[in-house]
Amino acid sequence: MMRRVLVIEDGPFLQRALKDFLLASGYTPHVVSSRAESLGMIRSIEFWGIIMDYIDPGHVSAKDFIRMLKLSVKNKDTPVAVITGLPYLPENLDVATVVTKPFDLGELIRLLDRARR
Repeated sequence: MMRRVLVIEDGPFLQRALKDFLLASGYTPHVVSSRAESLGMIRSIEFWGIIMDYIDPGHVSAKDFIRMLKLSVKNKDTPVAVITGLPYLPENLDVATVVTKPFDLGELIRLLDRARR
């Protein structure tokens, strides 16, 4: 299986850093700016992992996105890493890991890899 990683991040600097790191590490990144942009992708593409920012400029909440993901055929078991600048999340999410910014890119991938086992 190709190691496709969906990155949902609206900040151009972090988008670029994640994309470059994933490419250099042998992954195939699919980068979008909002969860709303990714909805068709989670139905049609099987992802190795998903990295998403908790704060999103779109109209799809993190909880709703996770619910839709768990209902999808291709990605119901795909691990999700939530990245956030908040000290804690104001809600419980059924995700593999939550990482606070700033974070180590390598550690983020290791956490997703561990969740896939």
